[in-house]
This record gives sequence, structure tokens and C-alpha cells, in this order.
Amino acid sequence: MIKEAIYRSPKWMRNFLDFEVATGADIKGEPSERQKSKKIENEWNKRWQNANEEDFKNFYEDVYRDETKKYHNGYVWTNDLRKIKERHMGDMSIWEKFDKWLVEKKKKEEDKKRIERDINKLHDDIFNDFNANQFFDKIETPFINGRMIYIYHFENGDKVTLDNNTLKYETKTNTVTYEFGLVYRAKFKALFNNIVKHVNETKYKRNSSNSGYSSSKSEKSNKATSSNPKREKYDTLNDKIKLREEQLKKMKKTDSDYEVLKNELDAYKRIRDKMKDNHKFEHIVSFSKYNRV
Repeated sequence: MIKEAIYRSPKWMRNFLDFEVATGADIKGEPSERQKSKKIENEWNKRWQNANEEDFKNFYEDVYRDETKKYHNGYVWTNDLRKIKERHMGDMSIWEKFDKWLVEKKKKEEDKKRIERDINKLHDDIFNDFNANQFFDKIETPFINGRMIYIYHFENGDKVTLDNNTLKYETKTNTVTYEFGLVYRAKFKALFNNIVKHVNETKYKRNSSNSGYSSSKSEKSNKATSSNPKREKYDTLNDKIKLREEQLKKMKKTDSDYEVLKNELDAYKRIRDKMKDNHKFEHIVSFSKYNRV
């Protein structure tokens, strides 16, 4: 007669259970579902512990926008992390997305630094170009759609245009457009205003041989000055004075560009009046005295 205890728990079954409990694997030596689940949980927790908290919160708001709105009112706080962990525990796909997000974040930061370097270099290039070539036709300030635009001409033919928060840099082979925040807009506007002020306080005579960039205006100026350069400049100043007076009449005194144009107009008049009295130009002085922003 077979004993009931032996029938219910034969030795081979006891060995099987002992092996599975001790090793977490089935009798064939493969990981059990329990072991697999435990391994994933350990890996998940390790990633959770090593993740930068601020990076993860920004990532979650960016990639899991719907959940962020649904469960966290659109913004993840530190005390929300526990709930996020409970919802996603064991889901390794969240870390695949997080890794991809980190790569993209690094690329964006590198692109931002590169653009900032390019913008700062362009600012310095304008400064140095004007300091070496202080001519009357280097900068224009036309009024377009009710606002003042700055247009700077490099000696090599490149052109920079600042229109409100947009700066466009045009070369012979390429055009790059930057959208500025307040800091960089103020930086370039200050530089251009200093150039405008400087050209209104000094003399500018462009030699015909020094024609790094050419335009119908510069060609016309060279042709006229060959006979009477003083008269040409005098007439040009009168034209600019008339234009600025018309622009100021249409502007409110509270406009951000009003004082700039008013100062420019006053400078034009002082130069024009001095020329009218003695028909002489002032000496060119270095632009480098102006501080870079």
C-alpha cells in the first residue's frame, strides 16, 4: 500500500520545489517568471535612483503631456514623483524614451551654444569692421511699416538687417536669420545706435579705390564727390534731415525709437550748420572708444 504522504509529495516534487525556491529558475534551468519580474523591477529601480530629478520632471512634462495634464495639472512637482513611479513601475519603455530625450536635449544645448557663439562673433565683426572703415554709407536706418530698421553693410559686401527682434545676416552665398530675445536685441541695437551716433559726429569720405561693397548709392556718391564732395555731403545731410523730420512727425514721443531719431536729427543739423559756416569736415576718430555690450 502506497503511503498517502509519499503519494502527495514524492521526492522528485520536493526537489523541484526546493530548486525553484532557491534559484528562482525552473527545473530546466531557465529563469522563472518571478525571477524575470524581479530582475526588471531591480533594473527599473536602479534607473529611477540614478535619474536626475529635474531632467526627469522636464522629460515627463514634455513626453507625457496628456498624463501630466490629467494627473498633475500640467506641471510635475517633486511630490508627484511617487505617483509617477507607481504608475510606470516595471515599464522599461519609459527609460528608453528618457534616454532619447536626453540625447535630444544635449543636441539642443549644443546648438544653442553654437548659435550664441555665432551671434557674438557677428556682433564683434560688425564692431571691428566699422572701426576700421568709418564711412558715411556703412549704416542705414530707414522707416518700414512704422518702425526703424537698421541695415549695416560690411566692406566685403555682406549685409546685416535688424528689424525689431529679427536679425538677418546676408552673404554672397547664404542667408541666416536669428530670432532674438530682449538681451541680444538690446545688444545689437546699442551697437547700431553707437555707429549712427558716430557717423553723425565725424567725417566720412570713401575713397573710390576702397569699394568693398558696391551699390547704386555709393557709385552715385563717388561720382558726385569727384567734383564737389563737400557739396554732396551737405545735400545728403539736408535730405536726411528732411526725412527724419517727417518720420518724427508721425511718431509718438513715447515710442522707443523716438529719442534715437531725435538725437540723430540734432546731430545731422549740427554737422550741416557747421559745414554751412566753414565748409570743413571734422577729423575721423576711433570708434573703439564705444564700449561693446
